[in-house]
Amino acid sequence: LTYGQNYIKFFLLQRPPPKKEHMTTWSAKQDAGVFSISRTHTIFSACFLPSGIVLTGNADGAIGSWRNCRLSRLTPAHNPGPMRRRKDGTESYGGIRCLTLRQDRTTLLSGGSDGYVITWDVSKGDLGAPLQRIPLVKPEEMGDLKVPSIRGLDC
Repeated sequence: LTYGQNYIKFFLLQRPPPKKEHMTTWSAKQDAGVFSISRTHTIFSACFLPSGIVLTGNADGAIGSWRNCRLSRLTPAHNPGPMRRRKDGTESYGGIRCLTLRQDRTTLLSGGSDGYVITWDVSKGDLGAPLQRIPLVKPEEMGDLKVPSIRGLDC
C-alpha cells in the first residue's frame, strides 16, 4: 500500500509458480484506489484490519473504509485541525496523521491534528463506533497554547 497527495495504490505480491521455485523474484500486481463515493483526497495514514479492509485517515479528519481497492465509506472522526502549508506551497488541513491497531486487534486508535486520540471498535471487521475521545492536553489547560498535532501512535 502506498498513499499520499490525492492517491492510494494497492499492491499484491504474488509468489512465483511452483515449477519455478528457483526464482527469487516475486511479482507485484498494483491497482489504483477508486475514490468511488468521494472526491479524490490526500491520505495521511493507513491501517490494515484482520478482515482485509484498509482504513485511511485523510486531511479533512475523516476515516475511509476501503474494500477491494474502492472507498466504500467515509466516517467523520476528527476536526481537521489548523491549516498547514505543504512543501509545494498549497495549504491543507492536518487531519488524521496516524492510525494504529491495538494488540487485541479489535480496537483502533486514531490521532489527529485536533490534538485528540480516539479509540474505535473494529471487532466486526470494519470501523465501528467511537469508544473514547482523549485530548492530548485538557482544553481547560490549553490557555494560549497551540493545539498539539498528533503525528504518531504506538500500542
